[in-house]
Amino acid sequence: MKNGLLWAALVIFVGAAIASTAWRRVAVRDHQAEGGIVSMAPNVTEIVFALGLEDRLVGISTACDYPPEALAIPKVADFGVPDIELIYALKPELVIATEFRDPESMEAIRLSGAEPVIVPQGSVEEVLAAIEEIGRKTGVPERARAYADALRERIARATVDVPDDQRPRVYVELSSQPLSTGGKGSFLDELIHRAGGRNIAGDIERAWTIISPDDVVAKDPDIIIATLMTPQYGRDASYLVEQRIGWSGVSAVKSGWIVTDLDSDLILRPGPRLAQGLEKLAALFAKHREETVR
Repeated sequence: MKNGLLWAALVIFVGAAIASTAWRRVAVRDHQAEGGIVSMAPNVTEIVFALGLEDRLVGISTACDYPPEALAIPKVADFGVPDIELIYALKPELVIATEFRDPESMEAIRLSGAEPVIVPQGSVEEVLAAIEEIGRKTGVPERARAYADALRERIARATVDVPDDQRPRVYVELSSQPLSTGGKGSFLDELIHRAGGRNIAGDIERAWTIISPDDVVAKDPDIIIATLMTPQYGRDASYLVEQRIGWSGVSAVKSGWIVTDLDSDLILRPGPRLAQGLEKLAALFAKHREETVR
């Protein structure tokens, strides 16, 4: 009896695996395109759409979720980790990433006939350079240059000149366990400065870094922007910050300046929407100045 049950379970399992593989092959076949592009990062997917090349996008990563139309495209990679079998089936021309976690995967992609491309994402200017690089690689350099220039102008308009003594101290929390944030050299640090704030982690010599609770308390931020906890806890996420031991005396907690409703992708995803994120931060910091600077 037990053997019969085990055999039935095995048949179901194998059948499900075959069905899954068959579905993936159908999805791949339906999405093959001339000059196809595989995007291995959310910001790359957004850039490809922004340049009007979405018809060439044959595969994306599991982290790609914007614009909504991207959700219909087959998932052929985790962030930085491609599914080589599916990429071979898709026969893309380009596989574009911000990193390849395994260097051997780049060679496997080359052997498939595709060109692996790594684009930068450090500073705001590097994000704009990534747009131009993707434009060159996909054969639309002028379109990409014009789009990047338009974003440069928008970013320049949103950049504010504020005296140091009027800049709020800002802490952007990327995760709570452990506490992490953007330090010196990150595009997040640059956005905060351009928007008229002071990043409390701006003196840490690592772009993306862990920060201790004691350091946050000691640096006494005027504004706390809680990002990744918001989808799970909603706007009430502020109480999680308020209840931390020793944080009741932090200026942002005392004044209620804990922001939990800012779309984190606007300031944490190094793509075209950074300009919008900068505008949001600038408006937020301006509101804080209006309330505190007399």
